[in-house]
Amino acid sequence: MKIGNRSFPDLWLLSIPFVAMLVANVFVPGHPIWDERLFFPTVMDVGNNYFPSLEQIRTLNSPMGPVYFVIWGFMGKILGWSLTAMRAFHILAAFGLTVLLFKILKSRMQGHWLGIAIFILNPYFLVMTAPLLYTDVTSLIFLYAGVYFYWLRQNRWLAGVFFGFAICTRQLLIFLPIAVGLADLYGFTKGRIAFREVLKDLIPVFMFLPLFVLWDYDVNSGTFKGKQFEEATLAAFTFSVKTLGYSIMLTGLYALPFWIKKLKEVFTRRNA
Repeated sequence: MKIGNRSFPDLWLLSIPFVAMLVANVFVPGHPIWDERLFFPTVMDVGNNYFPSLEQIRTLNSPMGPVYFVIWGFMGKILGWSLTAMRAFHILAAFGLTVLLFKILKSRMQGHWLGIAIFILNPYFLVMTAPLLYTDVTSLIFLYAGVYFYWLRQNRWLAGVFFGFAICTRQLLIFLPIAVGLADLYGFTKGRIAFREVLKDLIPVFMFLPLFVLWDYDVNSGTFKGKQFEEATLAAFTFSVKTLGYSIMLTGLYALPFWIKKLKEVFTRRNA
């Protein structure tokens, strides 16, 4: 990227807010805060022996999937359950997510710096989900990795695997594998892709299926009794106004860079 007459490496510019987060991380309390208080006890329980047992997965005390807890439970065990150290690694993971998204945007839109700035400077990302140990960054790494391999690499095998990990982290992210499957099915009806390619879109479903069976044919563990997370229960998939509103807000915030590109295309066609 060029600023004035000087050229700055993309990664150097992208790293600035994350370096600031790492510095701020030193001053954050060394105990769970905000929603970390909900997730961290389960992270510790799952990571107590580095890897969870089948029974721990079956009785997971969370409205989310197990992948986040397995990853950060393992990391926590290695790091001696230091939240400061775990948050630092989480910030680095958020930087990796941003680099991945930047590569996607750079290959598909001219205003990619505007798109990535909107993504990073979103307060929900900048203040909460990147520096603190939430589920968002982990699930979005898998989601955007799926987008990368599907959209840029044309590799439906790897895309399906990453989409599968995404919905095994946050179940509502199934919206994107479904959208991909419907798009491919439409492409098949138009003779653009082979049916065997469409079948690869079922990979995320088969990855989530063992959890669905383990949880007595539900989308999350019945152990968690919290009522404030109705959006992560089977009822969410009836698309009530309340849960649909949450889904639109969540996906809309993280997809703003793509929305901008799409809206620009729509208005350009209308004014042509």
